[in-house]
Amino acid sequence: LVLPCSAAQRQQIGHSATARGRYQRREPEKTLLHRIVRENLATFLVEAQDRYPSGELPGFIRAEFERYLRCGLLCHGFARIRCPTCHDELLVAFSCKNRGLCPSCASRRMADFAAHLRDRVLPAVAVRQWVLTLPMQLRFLIAWRPKLIGLTLTLFLRALFAWQRRCAHRQGIAKPLCGAVTCIQRFGSSLNLNLHFHTLVPDGVFSETSDGNVQFHPLPPPAVPDLERIARRLIPRLLKKLATASEQNEAADGMNLLTQYLQAQSQRTEPAMERPRGLRIFAEGFSLHAGVSVTELDGDALERLARYCARPPLSLHRIAVEPDGQILYRAKHSAPGTPRRLHLSATQFLGRIAALIPPPRSHLLRYHGVFAPHSKHRARIVPQCPRATPASSTTAPHRPSRSRSRLDWASLLRRVFALDVLHCERCGGRRHLLSMITEAKTAQKILAHLGLPTQAPAQSPARAPPPILDSADWSDQAGVDPIPSSWSS
Repeated sequence: LVLPCSAAQRQQIGHSATARGRYQRREPEKTLLHRIVRENLATFLVEAQDRYPSGELPGFIRAEFERYLRCGLLCHGFARIRCPTCHDELLVAFSCKNRGLCPSCASRRMADFAAHLRDRVLPAVAVRQWVLTLPMQLRFLIAWRPKLIGLTLTLFLRALFAWQRRCAHRQGIAKPLCGAVTCIQRFGSSLNLNLHFHTLVPDGVFSETSDGNVQFHPLPPPAVPDLERIARRLIPRLLKKLATASEQNEAADGMNLLTQYLQAQSQRTEPAMERPRGLRIFAEGFSLHAGVSVTELDGDALERLARYCARPPLSLHRIAVEPDGQILYRAKHSAPGTPRRLHLSATQFLGRIAALIPPPRSHLLRYHGVFAPHSKHRARIVPQCPRATPASSTTAPHRPSRSRSRLDWASLLRRVFALDVLHCERCGGRRHLLSMITEAKTAQKILAHLGLPTQAPAQSPARAPPPILDSADWSDQAGVDPIPSSWSS
């Protein structure tokens, strides 16, 4: 399987190939994003001490920036890949495995998730994407509370599965089984904090036959009235549940603002529906869209859709620097009345990125129903195709990975870019892993022998902060939609 990628996508994931298909190591220190972070991180941290409510950035945000500055640099360690015949060698730097900042690691996670979803999770059935968007106030107030995010997603899937079961009962299907895979996205096109859910749901239900097998039953596609019924079932219950949870944790978490908002909204018994736009409805600031689907015969489209759902928040080819030092970021989409191009200072740009970094132990991928890991029906539904043997096994014994859900580095490059990185262009042999260099002194000796840089680019010291900035400017830098003043009353 080969899914072609454009030059922008190759730059995003951090790998490229020449016209002959030769692998080229990514050099993150030469990218514009790395230079912006390297030159302005110290200043951003100093300014955060004066403007952040707690006096400093959370530790996981600081750690993510620091790991990104080490990602892909050979001086911090690398793996040696060598051809045993002609001794042609490649050096592959270690990655930071960040989830929010690093475009390369986030893109690698995106491609790996899409491949796993197609090969190991979703069967060959029609799949539809459901997108639930929350009101601006609500998405901001629960963005840093993983339990409330999980509660919101659970209530949404309950309403969606209830609609599917009702449709199945009309067709005479007893005990229908539903399933879904959800990607939680925290960002918008303009680097704003926009918590919403992309859920992939089969266009049908499963049922267990008398002989113990599981059979798929397609359902009619949803219409606008179906989306309105789901919204009417979801919104009052969601606001009531969130209000109860916020009241219980109000003293511990200081959720006064969330409690006031939910109490005011939960008094409405029937959400007012706005005029639909295509297969999309709007109600009380909520948006539900179900207009994208793929057929059971188009596996490539399913993988592309999964990549879209799990895409990273930041795109390298949309970043530019103005002559006056301002950061120019081109948004793919923008709300009416807002510019498509964002002009931000370096610290404002880093503040927006910091707001998009997910907190630790907050899962961005969720499996529900028959696709849940502990579902008793999962083994009879998901594909059972064996994982392809890595090409390196022809010359060296292969040690299987602990996690069967992850593609190894060489297999992922071959799947995304049609590039066999383990093929030696010199003699046609197969490269294999020689060693892992983790000590800095050993890495520097090897790099000095090869004539490569032995030190990471130096970070710029903190500069003097601007004279005085009010709190509204800092909320904009954090990439958070401003809170209306009426909430505090």
